[in-house]
Amino acid sequence: MTNYQLKLSGPILDKLDFVLSLQSSGLKEKTTSESSLDIRKRVEKARELQCSRYGNNLRNGTVSFQQLERTGGLTAEQLNRIGRVCFERKWSNRTQVKLIRIARTIADLQGTPDKSMMALEEAIEWKNPPSRLQIIGGEGVGQT
Repeated sequence: MTNYQLKLSGPILDKLDFVLSLQSSGLKEKTTSESSLDIRKRVEKARELQCSRYGNNLRNGTVSFQQLERTGGLTAEQLNRIGRVCFERKWSNRTQVKLIRIARTIADLQGTPDKSMMALEEAIEWKNPPSRLQIIGGEGVGQT
């Protein structure tokens, strides 16, 4: 599995919306988490926001980029941040659009009308591929 993951090329990774690396939390840890019912309510509310924003039963992931741009403009600071990150990490224009879509979805799930810089930073983190250390087994992979 590790050898396969190391062979993933940039263009293949570019097609992924985000990369999720899970770690075992252990059964003995006492953590409070959001209930499934609460998550469902937030998702339904976000879907309603998107439907009212775009009409025609469109969502952030399916609406045209032009309409996404018209309905949820970015600040100059946010555009600069996206451009800087994508240049530094050699991410494509496709990835820039995905970052905007993911940030819009995060903001919708948070119930905020505008994409915040915090939502954009979270979208960037979701798009980050796991480091080679994580892939090979450094952080939480295969540990109990």
